[in-house]
Amino acid sequence: IEAENFPEISEAFEISAVPTVIFAKGNKALDRVDGVNAAKITQLVIKYGDSDLTGANSTATRATQATLSAEVKQDLNTRLKELINRAPVMVFIKGTPFQPRCGFSKQIINILNENSIKYGYFDILTDEEVRQGLKEYSDWPTYPQLYVNGELIGGLDIVKDMVEQ
Repeated sequence: IEAENFPEISEAFEISAVPTVIFAKGNKALDRVDGVNAAKITQLVIKYGDSDLTGANSTATRATQATLSAEVKQDLNTRLKELINRAPVMVFIKGTPFQPRCGFSKQIINILNENSIKYGYFDILTDEEVRQGLKEYSDWPTYPQLYVNGELIGGLDIVKDMVEQ
């Protein structure tokens, strides 16, 4: 619904961000997603969407859930590949190069700038789906992450070692 057209509903459910998706049964909110998080919304649709099915139909529901989960994962992987290849040198950091939000991000940005390396960046704090998905995609659990020509180089320690060598 358009939140502006139904202020009483927006107020009742304490809508503070658009979009907000509320999963409700009757007048009771079961769950919510504030902001854009397709993976979380899909998980909740699966969780609440067919909760009344039983018997043979529940097998079909599980198959549908598995298919939807696989599609969401594929879409995220496609998006991650696009982000990684957005620039020849791409760094995933907390914050921006102008306002890093952690010391490690600030250090890697300083190294890239001191070496006159042109790079693209992505602020992982702006997208939880990318933040969590990239850890799994790259099999690298921490940030920052540096990619060159679509290949993971590593984090700050790896980059420091490269500069020293």
